[in-house]
Amino acid sequence: LDHKSKQNLELHIIMGAKQPKPDVELRSIASIATNIGSLALAPDLSFIAVGGFARIYILDSDSYKVKQELTLRFHFQVQQIYIEKDMSAMWTLTIKELVKWDLKSYSKMKEIHLKEYPMQSMHPMGDQVLIASEAHAWMYNLLDRQKSTQVVLNDVEDARFSHKCDEQMIISTGYKFDVRVYASNTGFAEHVFEGHKEAIQTVDINYNYTILASGSADGTAKLWDLTKTDNHMLQSLKAHDQGVAGVKFVVFPDRIITTSLNGWIKIWNLENYEVLQTLKVVNEKFANIRQIQVTPDGSRAFFACWHNRTIYSHRIGTPKSYLICMRYFKLNGLLGKLRNSLFRDLFSFDSEWRKIAGIKATEDVEPIVAVDEED
Repeated sequence: LDHKSKQNLELHIIMGAKQPKPDVELRSIASIATNIGSLALAPDLSFIAVGGFARIYILDSDSYKVKQELTLRFHFQVQQIYIEKDMSAMWTLTIKELVKWDLKSYSKMKEIHLKEYPMQSMHPMGDQVLIASEAHAWMYNLLDRQKSTQVVLNDVEDARFSHKCDEQMIISTGYKFDVRVYASNTGFAEHVFEGHKEAIQTVDINYNYTILASGSADGTAKLWDLTKTDNHMLQSLKAHDQGVAGVKFVVFPDRIITTSLNGWIKIWNLENYEVLQTLKVVNEKFANIRQIQVTPDGSRAFFACWHNRTIYSHRIGTPKSYLICMRYFKLNGLLGKLRNSLFRDLFSFDSEWRKIAGIKATEDVEPIVAVDEED
């Protein structure tokens, strides 16, 4: 935080509670009737959304049983699910259809049939949604149902996978074995990362948008520095012999998860790039694990296997790790002489956060506060 600034400042309140040891193996929690193409966690962790073939399954987060089944008009695989932060709506994308669902009634609010398909990914932005296909991307206005004239990926013709990270960046990978980072307001590539020897199958970006990870069929996961302009590679991880199917950053503590095309999962320490844990989908020779979701506090990961139509859960952590919860507060002007007692008053471990953190109702939790008045 800039203590000299007079503008609004955003303060991150970080809380800590000791976390149990990680699970020894994967735990199968649910199976659905079709191959799994997408997976999403509700922001409040009240349910899990699973995208199958022309179906979306809503699983209860406590029992992991299907409490709602939604049907699409066209028989295509659900490629992406996006749940809005205020829990008012959910978006689903197939190669031809974009649907907005009301999460209270589970009815369709908007249904858009896309002429330019196959679609790869989307990211809602208010009254507009960014849609990426195999060759280009554009903004789609939900009010007048018209495409924007802005061509975002204007120098990419062979992009096979596109991923929207935030309002500023679009990640595109293609058969040229490179990763390109575009600014959505200009449409030109600001980074071109080269180094993979085979097609790139997955990408992810860390929470503060400084590191990009890419996983390739060559068996490596590479970490790229987004803060520099020289397209610098931080590290190359020799992850899986059968190719990397998925990569996912874990916020606290700094970890990265890689998955393979044959059921192997590895959890890496980003401080020394060592493998902390190796997991395997039992009795599955061909287990393509492309879908990875991690809870906001970094305590648990969920994996979806395409072949056996199963969802797995795994508790992440080490005896030295801490479970982190964050809330955001706007402060006007200078920080002033804030004291720890004020921080304790700002944050309350209510029932909602106790459930997320796994803290018992009778357990007393003190915040971990480290604030230097000079910062």
